[in-house]
Formats: sequence, structure tokens, C-alpha cells
Amino acid sequence: MKLYFELIETFKEGSILGYEAVHDSDERLTGLLRTDKLNDEIEVLFEDGVGSLIACWGKNDDSPIIYLNSEGSPYAVVANNFREFLSLLYYGTYGVLEIEPYISYLKAKKRFEKRNAEFNRLMPDGSDVEYLNEITERLKSEYKSYDDIVNWLKKNGIDRPISPFKQILNAFQSNNNIEYRIIDLLASIVFHFLIAK
Repeated sequence: MKLYFELIETFKEGSILGYEAVHDSDERLTGLLRTDKLNDEIEVLFEDGVGSLIACWGKNDDSPIIYLNSEGSPYAVVANNFREFLSLLYYGTYGVLEIEPYISYLKAKKRFEKRNAEFNRLMPDGSDVEYLNEITERLKSEYKSYDDIVNWLKKNGIDRPISPFKQILNAFQSNNNIEYRIIDLLASIVFHFLIAK
């Protein structure tokens, strides 16, 4: 996770386009999931302004990056690896936060497919250039460090994704078993809690 440490060291003053580096990973993860059962598998990297977490499912650069909503859902893979997640930084927290309805769409589609039922909703495209430019302008006005962070990304060979939504779709589809591992674990904890009463 060399790039992670380099990023947080380079931009240690203030947030990284809406993300704050997390230095107490186990504590934050246990606080959100109400269990420490995943602390060995998940390393929390960032927290956004509302308490949602960006975490690495594994301990290396090639591990999938997951999004853990502050309200406990959705749990979703948002990038296949850390470099891919860094490309979403071109859109700050908007790159991930704006996709919650999109993740809900993907989960609904998956539920229909499991039942072999027809699913007619159109998939959001997410590559509207005008909308993505609006996000960029918002970030430039909100964060003085925007251009410095973009320059750091470029210096490290990390390009802006044409469509963050399509990139996230690919990661979500490539790693969909992770979501179920988290849900199964949480369900088993609740089950054991209820039996203990």
C-alpha cells in the first residue's frame, strides 16, 4: 500500500477531496459493523464526512476496495484495487457517494436474476460529461488542494476514468462474493445474539 501511505503523507494537512485518512482501522470497522470478526481481512483507509468508510479487503495493492455506508448499507466493491480507487479521486467523494442509487440498482438486478425474473429498469449510464464536469468544478471550489491532488495522481500514472460508474460496475461484478461474506457474517452475529437472549 505504498501509494496509500505516500498519498496521506503528501496531503496530511486537511482532507483528500472529502476523505480523511483513518489511523484506527480496527476501531472504526468494529464501530460500524458492531463486530471485530473482519478486522483481519479488512483495512479501513478513509472516512468521509458522514462516517462512511473506504476499506481494502486484504492488505495489499491488488486487494478490492469496498465502500461501507455509515448506515450499514450498501456494502459494495467500488474498485478492483487501490490504483483503480485512486482514479475515482478525480471526483472526490462524489465518485463513490453519487453511486449509492447505482449500487442499489445493481443489487436489485441481482435479486431479480437469482429468481430468474425479468428486470426492466434501465441502468444509469453515469458517463454524462456535463455532469462529471460539474462535479470537477464543485471540487475545485470546495478544495484548494484539488489541482495538487490531480497533479499527484497524474504524476503516479493514475488517469481519470471516462465513467466512474462503469468502472465501479466492473469492480462490483468482479467481486460480488465480498458483499455476501459481510452480510452472512453480520447475519450470523445477529442470530447468535438472539439465541443468547
